[in-house]
Amino acid sequence: VLPPERCRTLPEENRIPDVSAETPSATVQPRSLGVLAAVLAILAGMVFLPCSISLLLSSWFALFLRPLMLRLTKTLRGRTKAAALVTTLLVLAVLAPVLGALIPIALSAVELSSTLVKSQQWRDAATNIVGDGAPTDLVKLVREHLSSAWGAVGVILSTSASVLFGLAMFVVSFFAFTMNGEAVVKWLRTHSPLSEPNFDRMAGAYAETGRGLIVGVGMTALIQGALATITYAIVGIPRALPLGLLTTVSALIPGVGTILLWGPVTVILGLGGYPGKAVIVGISGVFVISSVDNFLKPILTNRAKLKLPAVLVFITMLSGLVAFGPSGLLLGPLFVRLAIEAFEILRDEKRLGPKTE
Repeated sequence: VLPPERCRTLPEENRIPDVSAETPSATVQPRSLGVLAAVLAILAGMVFLPCSISLLLSSWFALFLRPLMLRLTKTLRGRTKAAALVTTLLVLAVLAPVLGALIPIALSAVELSSTLVKSQQWRDAATNIVGDGAPTDLVKLVREHLSSAWGAVGVILSTSASVLFGLAMFVVSFFAFTMNGEAVVKWLRTHSPLSEPNFDRMAGAYAETGRGLIVGVGMTALIQGALATITYAIVGIPRALPLGLLTTVSALIPGVGTILLWGPVTVILGLGGYPGKAVIVGISGVFVISSVDNFLKPILTNRAKLKLPAVLVFITMLSGLVAFGPSGLLLGPLFVRLAIEAFEILRDEKRLGPKTE
């Protein structure tokens, strides 16, 4: 066998292969593995997509209730599983009646909207809102809706497998995140292709989106809806709860907000023969309901720190709804917020051009 230095002088067909050189398979294998990992990650995401809204809500609620979980763990002498179970039961005890009550209220809101659209005269529309004009007992209305809620919930659960599946996934995943949330984050940080600082930034944007949507957006809308419901009940509107729910939905629309609902209600009452009720609703709308946007919303928004303009949040929620279905209400703003954070990371690492003023 000739030495290597002499082999290089031989014709190419007689040379001994240099085994020390990098073979094509040595470079192809890492690339193939990366492509395979990306494909499998996409498929895994598609697997979790049907329960994405349950996973999102459960993880965000687990983050919010982390202090309660820690206190319960300390009270129960370090029994993490028992503390997670108690936290889960407390959440169910609060959310179950609320969600159950929303079902008949939402159905009544749809019916009321349809009736008002079909009204031919202002008087007819005002009558549909006010009814017989008798004083409205808000407590009685809540009890009536709660009594009918359980029947509606039973019908929906018995006829909709997707609703039952979503609720089951929320309960199971919330319990898992509450008990093992830190371990899940640690595993993701270790196995993520991102560096630890970049992973922490993306995780922070994820948690920030949850706080912003639930506290900054959702809580503000709920407070405005509650104030509107009280106003409608004071003036004697028997369908105060459905109108309050519609006001809550209108509060999500930036720039217009709740005036989109209490404004027409004021006009209908005024032109329909109830000027006194119209004045009360109008004054409350301007100085009470809308004041939440000026005073309380900035406080909640600063605490939530959602780095998305209100218009962009609204657009991404509606676009997400069209693209992904109901889960898109959360996925839309989340994807956009994570994309913004990813571009900021790239810019900070000098992989993108400098930010222009």
